[in-house]
Amino acid sequence: MRQDPVLKLNQKPHSAFGIVAFILALVAFVLALVAVVMSAGLEDNMYNRRLAIGILEWISAMLTLAGLSVAIIGEGAKDREKLFAHISLLLHFFGLLYHAMVVWHGFII
Repeated sequence: MRQDPVLKLNQKPHSAFGIVAFILALVAFVLALVAVVMSAGLEDNMYNRRLAIGILEWISAMLTLAGLSVAIIGEGAKDREKLFAHISLLLHFFGLLYHAMVVWHGFII
């Protein structure tokens, strides 16, 4: 029986580290998005809300750093598909740029 060559393309399983890094990127993005939405209607005297926004941003930044390291580990997996690791590297790179802008705007200026 002859097999179709198209079915042989994705014989390798995906890298577990790449999948975990992708999930971390999604969670970090959602937390950062919640922090941005919370800061939209912020007034000057809302200390508790500012504290919550800072904690969400901090958790999001730590997840971005952890996800970046997990994505780099996922890139080194042999005999595994690295699609999620590639996508995660890009997402975490953009996340690092976002958090760098937040730190620059929030603490420097």
